[in-house]
Amino acid sequence: MSDASALRDRCWRRQLDAAIEFCRSHAPHLLPIYAGVRDEKISFVTVLQNAGAFAPKFDWPTVVLFGDDRDAALGLTAFHRKSVEAVLDKIGAAAVISSAPAVALYAAAAAGAAMLRQHVLIVETRERFEVDWTNLIGKRRPSLPLLVSRVGTERYPAMTGEPIASRALFQVVESAEMPQGLEVRLGSD
Repeated sequence: MSDASALRDRCWRRQLDAAIEFCRSHAPHLLPIYAGVRDEKISFVTVLQNAGAFAPKFDWPTVVLFGDDRDAALGLTAFHRKSVEAVLDKIGAAAVISSAPAVALYAAAAAGAAMLRQHVLIVETRERFEVDWTNLIGKRRPSLPLLVSRVGTERYPAMTGEPIASRALFQVVESAEMPQGLEVRLGSD
C-alpha cells in the first residue's frame, strides 16, 4: 500500500470513528451500520425525500436507507420511482420500519450486508405509508425476505388474510409485553 493510500485509509477511518461517536448519543440505531462500513467493508447510502433520480453504486454490499420519515412521511411519491425499482432489483432483503428505530433492526440489516454480502434496503416511514411501501416491495420482489417493524400490537394485514403483496414477511411490533419491547413473528402463521 502506498503512503498516500495509507493516509487516505487512516483519514477515512477517523471520519467513521467520529460518525460512530456522534451516533452513540444522537442516532444509536445507526451504530451497527457505521461499524459495518468501518470494519466489514459495506457501504451505506441514504436517500431522502424529494432527492430526484438516484443510482447508488453497488461496488460493495450496501445498506440503502430511504428516509421517508423526516418531519412528515410523504410516501412513495417522494421518491423517484424508476430509481426505487432499480434498487429493489438489486437487494437481497428489505425492512420497512414505521416504529421507533430499534438498534436490533438496523443491526440485522448491517449483518445481512456484512455476513451474507448482500445489498439491503431499509425504508424508514410512518405508519400511514407502511403498507404502501410493503406492497411495492412485495409486488416487485414477491419472494424477497422482508422485515416489517410497526407500532402497536395488532396483527399485520398479511397475517389476518387482508391482501398484501409479499409472501416472505417477518413482522416486528413494539410490545410492552416483551422485555426489549420487540416481538418477531413469522408471516406464515
